[in-house]
Amino acid sequence: MSAGLQKYGRSLLANLYAALRALKLYPIENAAVQQSLDELHSIANKMVEAEAGMELRVVGEFFFLNETRLRLDLSNFATFGSFASTLQDHGIGSMEVLPGVMRNEWAAFLSLLLRKPDPDDPYGAFLERLEATPVEHIHTRPESELTDLDKEEALHAAKRTYVQSVQVAKEALGDLRLGRAVNVRRV
Repeated sequence: MSAGLQKYGRSLLANLYAALRALKLYPIENAAVQQSLDELHSIANKMVEAEAGMELRVVGEFFFLNETRLRLDLSNFATFGSFASTLQDHGIGSMEVLPGVMRNEWAAFLSLLLRKPDPDDPYGAFLERLEATPVEHIHTRPESELTDLDKEEALHAAKRTYVQSVQVAKEALGDLRLGRAVNVRRV
C-alpha cells in the first residue's frame, strides 16, 4: 500500500471520529457538524473513486482498509481505538462504502452508531435500524463473520508491533547507557 493511501486511511478514520464527536455534541444543523460531514464525505469519495469501493475492517485494535493494515501511531491511537470500540459495541466487524455514497447517508449512519447498542443482539438491532434509513451505499458485516485468518493476521501484527517496540526500547536504553544521543522520533 502506498504511503499516500496510508495517509488517506488515517485521514478517513480521523474524519469518521470527528464527525461522530460533532454529532454527539451538537445538533445536525450546527456548522461544526456540517463541516465535519463535508470533510468526511470528501475524503471518503476520494477513497471510493481511487479504489472503486472501500472496506474498513476492525480486527481487535487493528484497522484494515481494503485488505491492508493501517499503520497507526501512538499520537492518534486513542482516537482510532474509540472508533473501533464504537463499531465493536454494535457488533460491526466491517463497513463497506460503495461508489455513489451521498453526504446525507453519513449523517444517518453515524447517528445510528451514536445510539446505545441493544444488549441482546447489538448487530441485529443496528442492522434493523440501518435498513429503516435512506442509507444505500454503506453496508456493514457483523464481527462474527470475521474469519480465523483475519484474527490470525491481527495476532501476527500485534506480535510484530510488540517485537518492534521492544527493539526500539533496547536501542534507546543502550544509547542512553553509552551516552549517545537518542533519536526520540523512533521512540
